[in-house]
Amino acid sequence: MPKRKRKKEEDESSSKEQVKDKIYKGYQKIGSGRYQAKISIDGKVIGLGTYDTTKEAAQAYDRAAIQAGRPISKLNFQDQVPLNYTPKKTKLLCNNTIGYRGVGVKRRRFTAQIFMNGRLHHLGMFDTTKDAAIAYDLAAIEAKRPTSDLNFPDMIDAKKKKKKKMKMKKKKKVVIKKKIKIKKVVPVRRVVAAAAAAAVYIYLLL
Repeated sequence: MPKRKRKKEEDESSSKEQVKDKIYKGYQKIGSGRYQAKISIDGKVIGLGTYDTTKEAAQAYDRAAIQAGRPISKLNFQDQVPLNYTPKKTKLLCNNTIGYRGVGVKRRRFTAQIFMNGRLHHLGMFDTTKDAAIAYDLAAIEAKRPTSDLNFPDMIDAKKKKKKKMKMKKKKKVVIKKKIKIKKVVPVRRVVAAAAAAAVYIYLLL
């Protein structure tokens, strides 16, 4: 094989490997051609071992991230999360005296606001902190923020479960209606026998 062609193929294979490497989070390639998984917790980088493939390193990162209570959106394999997994709620800033995310005070009332796309968006004025916090949560859900950033993540999970139950009930109703609409099919033998009997009766009449 010519040197130019061989070099071109090597460059293509290396570029493909680099593209694959960028798919996952929480690892780095080391000199031996293997992959080291790592995670940052409380400002400290913790090594999680070395692996032969990027997928194995990414899975090791996910296991550590789940133990640390990270949001599902921050994981590599979001479809492999345990069913009862609930991420830890993100801590509020030290200067937050209200106790809710995205809520402020103005003239004895409470404002809701959210930072999106590099801009601060005002969501309105409310009589209670809870109403303002709920308004923030609704805007955060529309912005596809992780549930760990919400003020009431349990409330959102409960609503999702209710929606799923409603969908299941509707599907069951549709199946029952379809079963009721099914007509009884007369066996072919009975039809043939009836036709034969009618033919004999007509022959006798003639």
